Amino acid sequence: LDVTVQAEVLALLRHLQKTEGLSVLLVTHDLGVAAEMCDDIVVLKDGRIVESGERLMERVRIVRNAVRRLRARKHVEVP
Repeated sequence: LDVTVQAEVLALLRHLQKTEGLSVLLVTHDLGVAAEMCDDIVVLKDGRIVESGERLMERVRIVRNAVRRLRARKHVEVP
């Protein structure tokens, strides 16, 4: 997806999560997207779980906070 379409799709998913109470299973290679959208993350390699749990979520929180700081800057657009 291009950046604009990706942002629109993610915004729609967030809206549906909040208004309809939906759960979303998101498959992505983009850790920034995962950090913004997910409460829990599992990393797979060759169909096997290679990482999950609190250590992974701590790293994801760091990315999530960095993405939010970038979005807060008006001159920087981050999907």
